[in-house]
Parts: sequence; structure tokens; C-alpha cells
Amino acid sequence: MPTEEQVQELQFQQMLADALAIQDRFVSAPLLKTTGKGHMASRGVEGLKTDAKELEARFPPPPEDGK
Repeated sequence: MPTEEQVQELQFQQMLADALAIQDRFVSAPLLKTTGKGHMASRGVEGLKTDAKELEARFPPPPEDGK
């Protein structure tokens, strides 16, 4: 059984991988480039569908108990 520290390290690595995966979608606004402000570019409908499939594969819904 993994220790609490190992679990925290694994969670951190997963969060870091997720953050790096979307890094290219952050676009700085030309007027705000010196402040570091901007927006996150949309991936469109197909991107949202892909995201939903990936999340469902990583975090399957709990089984229904028939109620």
C-alpha cells in the first residue's frame, strides 16, 4: 500500500501532466502581454468531446446499484 507521501507525489505528477497538456491553449492578449493576462483558447466541440471521453476513461462513473 502506498504511503501518503507517495500518493501526494502521484497526484502532483498527474496535475502537472494535465497542466502541461493544456499549456499551449493559453493565449496572451496583445495589449495585456506585459501583465501576463489573456484567455484560454477554445478547442471547439470536437475538443470538448475528446476531453469528456478522456475524463470518463480516467474517472469512470460509479456503478449503479439498481435504485
